[in-house]
Amino acid sequence: MAPNEKAFSDITGTPTNYARTTRQDYGTRGRRATFHCTSRFYNVMTAAFRELWEVCPLGRAQVIVCAGAYVNKPGQHGRGQAFDLDALFWAHRSLVALNYPSDSRFYLGVESILRRHCGTVLDYHYNAAHRDHMHIDAGTTVGFTTGSPSRVKYVQATLGAIYGRAVVIDGLYGPQTDGAINAVLAQQGLAGPLTNVTHWRAFLLRTARLGLA
Repeated sequence: MAPNEKAFSDITGTPTNYARTTRQDYGTRGRRATFHCTSRFYNVMTAAFRELWEVCPLGRAQVIVCAGAYVNKPGQHGRGQAFDLDALFWAHRSLVALNYPSDSRFYLGVESILRRHCGTVLDYHYNAAHRDHMHIDAGTTVGFTTGSPSRVKYVQATLGAIYGRAVVIDGLYGPQTDGAINAVLAQQGLAGPLTNVTHWRAFLLRTARLGLA
């Protein structure tokens, strides 16, 4: 399949806009734009956003602001199976990636749903290049591994922002993180370990509901 076979300007009926024409555009609703990806990845994103609208009390967003999907370059963007999320806008609420420090619970709630559908999500804590957008791709399968810095940083962030058990966010799965996550799983009545994909997806859904509430 061609990496740019699917042209789209909406996902689940929600317009996909672009807000990076000028530096001042970032953080706004931007303008309607057409993006490209594989049909298979579009179906993955459709399922992810449909679940997000179902879980989020705000329902379906009015605008999805995308920084890019297929791009002719190496990596998952070049394979047509990546999507960069800048922002989401509802009638009276928005999520802008760069505002993570003041909106971490809601940000992590959104991220939790996306992680239920895509194995790779690079977020605010991953590195400086990803602070202004959330990178989502289908290059890896959904699941948790203690050797994945991006997944471990996500878990560490949720421990503090969602569950009130702050740990160092360094991407290293050590005794502090292990102890905190086991305590949270027990408190929430969730089965472990997170390396079991069923348990991982259950943890993601519980975290999403708490963050989006």
